[in-house]
Amino acid sequence: MTSTRWCQNWRKEFKILRKDLVWMLLSYHSMVLCHLNSRQSVRVFSPAPPNCRRFIVATNVAETSLTVDGVVFVVDCGYVKQRQYNPSTGMYSLDVVEISRVQADQRAGRAGRTRPGKCYRLYPSSIYQKEFLEATIPEIQRTSLAGSVLYLKSLNLPDIDILKFDFLDPPSRESLEDALRQLYLIDAIDESGQITDVGRLMAELPLDPSLSRTLIEANELGCLSQALTVAAVLSAEITLRQTRSKDMEGKRKRQELPDGSGWGDHVQLLQIFESWDQADYDPRWCSDHDLQVRGMKFSKDVRNQLSQIIQKIAKVLTEFCKQTCFVKFRSNRFASKERTEE
Repeated sequence: MTSTRWCQNWRKEFKILRKDLVWMLLSYHSMVLCHLNSRQSVRVFSPAPPNCRRFIVATNVAETSLTVDGVVFVVDCGYVKQRQYNPSTGMYSLDVVEISRVQADQRAGRAGRTRPGKCYRLYPSSIYQKEFLEATIPEIQRTSLAGSVLYLKSLNLPDIDILKFDFLDPPSRESLEDALRQLYLIDAIDESGQITDVGRLMAELPLDPSLSRTLIEANELGCLSQALTVAAVLSAEITLRQTRSKDMEGKRKRQELPDGSGWGDHVQLLQIFESWDQADYDPRWCSDHDLQVRGMKFSKDVRNQLSQIIQKIAKVLTEFCKQTCFVKFRSNRFASKERTEE
């Protein structure tokens, strides 16, 4: 299936249509999104009880990321949900697209890993031969290149023309021009395309250039602590799931989550993380509020790593900051340092 929602819808329909079978119906989605707890994940890999048939409804995470023993039949819908970047709008979109022939063969290979099996494709062979691409479009051709271009600029290699660089899978010229435009707008490169001092500082942070620039500005404005939290949560791609609690107490706890005070999603995520901080990072607090425990822990780890990196940068660039009156990181819990007047 192309998404978690389709997996859940299929499960509901199947329960209605096949009440005459003795079966166990399981779902498996992306582990990154943490839609399943550990007990549900283990059930996917466990054998079915005697006289019982096991049905596993999965997204494309089951295509290459894992192998489930005992699967004999595979049903391939021929579609996948793919993240793509549009340089014209500067935005990402999650589109349902046709799979490639390589992906189709990979899905067919999931059937009969331990004994003979079959793959049922929900599309004719003519579609497979004429419309499917030979291979999946490389990620470099469907993502923002601002971070990659900034990294190349920071290497100080002479005579590098980004627009003529010999990539293994060359992206479009439009994507490269968009990356240069983005970097120029946030002062990472100058008018001649050379990396600036701000750009070198941004290249030290393992973040999207826009988030790196945000941290630099946040330090100037005295809100580095909050910016670190927002950057970490965005990097972890925390999403707010719809509550599945059937009891009124569970719904009430979900409604108690901060709403951003009308300032948008970023402030809401900041308030949620700070509420979790006040709860001493208790995993049960996340579970009670129907939040992804693994995702919240990952965002906490990312935040700690960013703080450590900023502390290292502050030590290396102390002299540079004094000479240019640029940015001074405060050396407290959130890696910041009071700025002095010269």
